[in-house]
Amino acid sequence: MLLLTDCPRDTVPEVFGSLEPGLPEELPPGERVLWEALGGARRFWRARAPKGFESPWRRLLMVRAAPRSQLAALYELLARDEKLPTPIAACALSGDGFVGLRGRPWCAVEGNLHLVAGMRPKRPAVEFGAALVALPAVATAEAVSEATGGRVELSIKWVNDLCVGPRKMGGVLLRTALTAGSVDSAVVGVGLNVAAAPAIPSTPCTPVTGCLRELLEEGLPSTGALTMALLAAIARRHDELVENGPEALLSSYRARSLVLGRHVRIWPEEETFALRSGQLDPEPLVSGKVIEIGDDLSLRLEGRSEPVVRGRLAICQA
Repeated sequence: MLLLTDCPRDTVPEVFGSLEPGLPEELPPGERVLWEALGGARRFWRARAPKGFESPWRRLLMVRAAPRSQLAALYELLARDEKLPTPIAACALSGDGFVGLRGRPWCAVEGNLHLVAGMRPKRPAVEFGAALVALPAVATAEAVSEATGGRVELSIKWVNDLCVGPRKMGGVLLRTALTAGSVDSAVVGVGLNVAAAPAIPSTPCTPVTGCLRELLEEGLPSTGALTMALLAAIARRHDELVENGPEALLSSYRARSLVLGRHVRIWPEEETFALRSGQLDPEPLVSGKVIEIGDDLSLRLEGRSEPVVRGRLAICQA
């Protein structure tokens, strides 16, 4: 694994040895394209993992501030260059133009973790398309559990939020490119609140945010440790999905679900929320108790024959 970084202090995973300074023009053409798209600083440091270190990841780029969404940049690179070696990962401590689900703005606070990972599954979309959506959420929850020694266990709030109780700790994204019904490339994105809880307006869907620092009196994992744990979990779950199918991944998604057995309210994706005189505007599209999560991640609500396939969800407080 080759590491390129413009923030060598306190961020580089321990597995890497000494860092060597470099300039973009010194890089081979392929790596220069990667650096300019995902980092862009005029100076960087590089290092390779030692011989004997096993990891499927070919390249890891760590930058202090990404000039644009790394998810969009990596997706475009994979779509444009069939020969680009994968899997590839990039991590940013902060940045501009980051987005969440359905293009909603994502507050990228410095000190938190923002990671993207690009892979080429080369499998039929109908075979495990929904499981790819579940993959980054499950992998992130497992990585946080591992990195914190089980002190923090994340739950998954449908469809892509990571929570501890009512506190939103992060979120995940997926973008795929299809060729003749096959998933040619997949890019997952993970935003995890490590050092700070972003100050965002409270809504029924996100009543409060949280971060790992608030939950851990001591032993907050480093950015490097979290990055390596997350990459290992993504690779493990990806390989399992490709080799054995989606059953195990979907089972883990359900096991970590925050909504199964809970009463919820769901609004259309396009609705904008406003709290006005203690009342919610607008009214939800549907509400009820979640009794099942389908293999396509749709929700089955008690007393309703039609599953819910999309929407913005709030959990009703007891």
